[in-house]
Formats: sequence, structure tokens, C-alpha cells
Amino acid sequence: MNTPLLRSSGLSIRDTPFADVEIAPDSGLTLLSTGRESQSSSFSLVLSGRMRASTGTIELNGEPIKATKLAKHVALAGIPEIDSLERLVTVRTVVREQLAWSSPWYLMVPRDISDSGRWVDVEKHLGLNLNPKTLIGDLSVLERFKLRIALALLARPEAQLLVVDDPDQVRSMELRAEVLHALKGVAEDLPVVVVSTNPDFDSLADTALTITGAGN
Repeated sequence: MNTPLLRSSGLSIRDTPFADVEIAPDSGLTLLSTGRESQSSSFSLVLSGRMRASTGTIELNGEPIKATKLAKHVALAGIPEIDSLERLVTVRTVVREQLAWSSPWYLMVPRDISDSGRWVDVEKHLGLNLNPKTLIGDLSVLERFKLRIALALLARPEAQLLVVDDPDQVRSMELRAEVLHALKGVAEDLPVVVVSTNPDFDSLADTALTITGAGN
């Protein structure tokens, strides 16, 4: 039997119980539906090691793991309190800052971000084609959300899993579907978990689960 990459058991967050989840190493794109935005964000934070659950455990590669250690292995995007972007800075500025933060101290970050192989690969995976001089505030809603995902991937170059919270915040089902299409491409190389208030309307996910009860 293959060991799950990530397994949650008996999780309860602020008196809300969540169904157990198993993410296989080759799971592709998984969509977890919570029904409420606050529950979505809380579960994303716990699943990525940024917050502790009230009860329950999480295993990584078959071994129980504490939140602080789990966070080192999971990229997280979509939580405004963590990854909101300043509207008056350029794409180049935020990308270079993330590259510098996640690179060894002795490596120079190129001024031209197109010279960074890591950025070029992430941009290609997400279907982005951003002008480095563009202000964040001038990007479309879809471009900004994808950029937040790109920065999360840059922040965890050795990530074993990507968690994306609340794609519904793009405020359009059509744009939400575009986000999921992009993440489907990322999931060919890295397992992706999307935690959403809504179900998989377009059947884009490889696995779709409801993880909270109708009454929660």
C-alpha cells in the first residue's frame, strides 16, 4: 500500500469537525469543499502548517508532524493576511523580494527576473506573461491571484505540496475555472490542494471532496 503524502485525522478547528483527508504523492489536483469562507481559510492554514488544529493530527509521508515543520514542506497561497500584495509596487519588485528571501545568501538575484530560471518555470506553469514593470494594482484580478500562487511556489522551492485557499475570491466562476485550469497544469509536477467554499462545478479536479457537514 502506498503511503499518503499527507493525511489528516480527526481535525477539529474552532469546534468545526472536518472529514479526514488523504493526499497521495501522485494525486494531481484535489478540491476540498467547505461551504463557508472562514472554514476554508482555517482548514488551509492547518493543512499547510500555518495554524494548529484544536484536535487531530497531520502526517507527512506517514509520520506525524508538527505545524512548524509541516510549513517548511507546503507552499500556501490565497490567504490575504499572509500573501496580499502592495498595489503600488511592480511585479519585478515582489518577485525579486521572494527570490531573495528563498535563495541561499550567497546567490545574487538577477535584476531582470526573466534571467531567473525559477521564476520563468513558475510563470510558464501558471500561464502567466507579466511585464516586470507593471504595477500590482494594474494587473487583472486573475493575474494578481496567479501571481500570489507563483510567489508561494517561489517561497518553497522544495515544496512537496501546494495549498491554494479560496479561489472564489476572484469573484467570477469563469475566472475561478481559469485558476483551476492553471493549477491542473501545476499538479502534473506537484500535488495541489484547493480549499474552496464551492464544489468542483466544472469537474476539473482529479479528486473532489466535501470536508464539512451540511450543518457546520
